[in-house]
Parts: sequence; C-alpha cells; structure tokens
Amino acid sequence: MHTKILWILFSCYTFCLPAYATVAVSDAVDLHPLNLLNKIRAESGLQPLSMSETLTLSAQNHAAYISRHNLPAQHIEDETQFYAGFTGKTPVERALHSGYKSRLVAENVSSGQTSYQESIDGLMSAVYHRLVFLNPVYNEIGLARVPYARHNYIFTYLLGNRLYNQMCHSGAALSQERFYTGICEPNFPVDARLFETTGKVLLKDTPDVVIWPPEGASQVMPVFYEESPDPLPDVSVSGYPVSVQFNTLKLPGARLLSMDLFDFHTGQKINNVRLLNRDNDPNQLLRENEYVLFPMQRLKNDNTYQVTIHYASEHQKYTKSWQFKTRPLSSLEHVYTINENDKTITIPYGLNKFVLFFPPNSSYPSFDAYHIKYSQGMSPQINFIDQNTLEVALSPIKNSEMLLTLSDQRQLKIQVRQAYSSQINSPQSHKP
Repeated sequence: MHTKILWILFSCYTFCLPAYATVAVSDAVDLHPLNLLNKIRAESGLQPLSMSETLTLSAQNHAAYISRHNLPAQHIEDETQFYAGFTGKTPVERALHSGYKSRLVAENVSSGQTSYQESIDGLMSAVYHRLVFLNPVYNEIGLARVPYARHNYIFTYLLGNRLYNQMCHSGAALSQERFYTGICEPNFPVDARLFETTGKVLLKDTPDVVIWPPEGASQVMPVFYEESPDPLPDVSVSGYPVSVQFNTLKLPGARLLSMDLFDFHTGQKINNVRLLNRDNDPNQLLRENEYVLFPMQRLKNDNTYQVTIHYASEHQKYTKSWQFKTRPLSSLEHVYTINENDKTITIPYGLNKFVLFFPPNSSYPSFDAYHIKYSQGMSPQINFIDQNTLEVALSPIKNSEMLLTLSDQRQLKIQVRQAYSSQINSPQSHKP
C-alpha cells in the first residue's frame, strides 16, 4: 500500500518593526538565540530545540543570498536559479542542498531588526511564524544573522525533525509493504508504521493544549500589525493574537467550541474579535487543530486579560482559562497621547525624554517612518516603540521647536517656548 506525503511548505517571513519581548528577556543578558527560543517553547510546555549544523549551513546560505542581492522585504523567502549563491528555490530544496535528508522542514525569515531578540519577538507576534516556532514536531534548528540594509540584519531560522532526518540518513525505514513517499531524499519508500510512531514521540511529551501568550505572561505586546502572508488582509492594526493548538494524540478529534477574551479587572468581554481556523483562514495555512483569536482593536497597555476556551474531544468537553498582562506603554513618566486633530504640543523646559503615542484610527492606523526639522542644539534622538509610539530624547533649548512629519503625512509641532530661534537644522528622514 503506497501513500504519497505532500508536505505543506510552511515558508514564512516577516518584515516588521522591532518589537518588545512578549515575555521580557533583556538583551543585556546576551542570551544565545537558541536559549531565547527554548525559553518560549518551555513556557508553552514544548520540548527544547537543539542546534543542527546542517540546518545552520542552509540558514546561513539563504541569509547570505538575501544580503548579497539586497532583496526587498517582500521577497526575502525567494531565490532565483543561476544567481550567485543560489542553493534552492524553496526551504526544502535549500535544506537538501546542504545535506539534510528529511523533507520535513519549515523556515522563518525576518528583516529590519538589529538583534535576535527583536527578530524573535516580531516573529512571535506574527501568528503564522509563531506557530512554526511552537510546532512540537520540530526538535532541531539552524539559524543565521547576516548584515542587511541600514545597519540592520537578515535573520533566518530553519527547523526540522532530528528523528526523521536520522531515519532518512540510515535508510532503515525502507519498506515494500505499507509505506509513504515524499519524505526523504533520495525518495525511497518509508515504512508507514515507523514513520507514524516516530511522529508520535514528541507529541507524547506535549501538553494537551499549547497556548500563546502563556499563563502569567507579562510584557505582552498590546498590538499586532501585519505579516506576510497576512492573516488580516483588511486590517492594518489589531490587538495581539491569542493562539491555541490541540495535541491530537492526546485529544483525538479535538475541536474548539468557543474562545473568549475578557478584561480581567472589569470582567468585560471583548466583543470585537475575529476567530480564525482552518476553514476561514484567508491563506489556508492554519491546520485543523490550530485556532487564533484576534482582538480587532489594539489592547490596553499595562492591563491584564483573561482567555477562556471551551473545547471537546470525542465525547468529552473541557474548559480552560488563563491570564496574561500587556506591557506598559513606556517606563517614562511623561507620555503624550496625540489625537487625530492635535497639531502642536508644548513641553516644559528641562524635559529631555518623553513618549509620543498616536492611537490608531481608521484614517491613521499606523506609520513606519518619520521626518524631522528642529532648532539648532536640540539634537533629537527618536526610537520606535511600535508603529504607533515613539520615544523622544532631546536637549531642550529655550524657545526651540521641532516639526515631526510621519510617513502618513501627519505633522506635529513640539515646542519648548521662551526665546525665539530661527535657526533650523537641515531636515532628516528616518526609518526604523
């Protein structure tokens, strides 16, 4: 009996702004990226990943190709044959080129960040990419970071299954009875029972339900922007997505009955949500055991939320609830909320660091760059917190001002008033 396996190629990428930690881990600790990923997996009850030299070689090759050809963000998953450094059009082909024998691989790629921390945080906020990192079937990884444009980096992550790869290397799975093809390279028939048993090994040590954000998580981003493919193609800004994955080995036939999000302090249910599953996922990437709840508006900062799910497996029904907390907007005391009609703010002389928060709305959901003119001597330094929030540091000069123009063409004048100054520095444009 012959069954051909057609792997769904889960090759994802993201080009997001630097995001803050879902569960705070300081870059100052300088943790290896493998530790960052394994901390995330441990919080979800998953087994750790180990490093694979072969997958790392493939990840390095692909990152170097992207950097060498300076590919735009929307094409960083692509390689073109006959171009220098080409190792394969797909993640599977690139893994096989580097000597990996199993075709069960998945790839995440991000660009525009400066550290693994920022890259991983951004990928974890992008739900398709998150589910790659939280897939219990993967137990080894290769990763790479290569310089990219504007002092940023390309980050590549290639995940695989060590047991499947060993099986494909040894050829021990060769069978002429009930078998699968399309698993190994070369493409020999793989004994069906051995393949299925191997697939259950990691699921035995996986929780019944894998959730994210996990129970008790703090510093959760309150907002989700966009990823590619985009799970919310009609929306630019929403709340941070909550994901649920059922372990079908322990919960055969598991299905979600309901999933609700509440403001924990008020008890109020968040009604404006969108629940995605395999049937209504616009990109058809979610599997039958995966569900994602999107709050359709940005969540509150520094607030606790509760998730409650009702689900069933065979003839039993279950309920699970847990809480997570969003991070504060900033640790700074001075936060200015800039509404749509605000054109000017005046800051007190002596204030040298503050935050500007531009709440998303239908006219101005977010921005990704800014342009400034400022009085001589102010020396402003501006950093993105997210695509609605800027942290500003400057040297306040009496009677000075700065004109901030956002990429969506909104303008804000920031004044420090006491004596007139007509000296305005040359304009500067910035992107995160």
